[in-house]
Amino acid sequence: MSTEVPLEEARKASVLSVVLGALLVAAGVLGLIYVYVATITSAILFAWLLLLAGVAALADAWRRRGRDGFWASAITGALNLAAAVVIFWRPAESILALTMLVAVFLLVGGVLRVAGAVAGPVAGAGWMALHGIVDILLAVLILATLPVSSFYVLGTLLSVSLLVDGIALAVLGAVAHRGLGRIGSLFGQRPDLAGRSARHA
Repeated sequence: MSTEVPLEEARKASVLSVVLGALLVAAGVLGLIYVYVATITSAILFAWLLLLAGVAALADAWRRRGRDGFWASAITGALNLAAAVVIFWRPAESILALTMLVAVFLLVGGVLRVAGAVAGPVAGAGWMALHGIVDILLAVLILATLPVSSFYVLGTLLSVSLLVDGIALAVLGAVAHRGLGRIGSLFGQRPDLAGRSARHA
């Protein structure tokens, strides 16, 4: 029996990739239209991540009880859970702190990238420096427009991420679907028959 994936199943997977990509694109567009809702949503998603991380850290602390690393895991877990509770309780107020955190990360990351590009000859130093400068400018812009920027920064980042991921997924699915169609034509059969012939090979 052949172990190759039947063409029929592969084509279904490529179609599913296109559909999922289209859904992500739609979600990204809606997020850009209703950016404040997307901002609150991103804060809540971040709270869930903190909650899961806190539970995992506390579980690790329980496993380490009486040994080295117990207090580090316990304190980390407690802080993550506390931050998650605060965001769940006051999501609208928490977006200001989260926006400032994003700006700080952009600023620090941008400075490090520029410093790394200037420090010595590295491959792609120019692009690294440009990336760092853009990050620094974004951080300064966000910080300079607080608290207004807190209403749209997180939602915009989430929406753009969904949009880019959706486009990539849809394009890859479409390319795969077209390629599988050409493979099916090489068999001189319909793709579903080619898949059956692969199963019986």
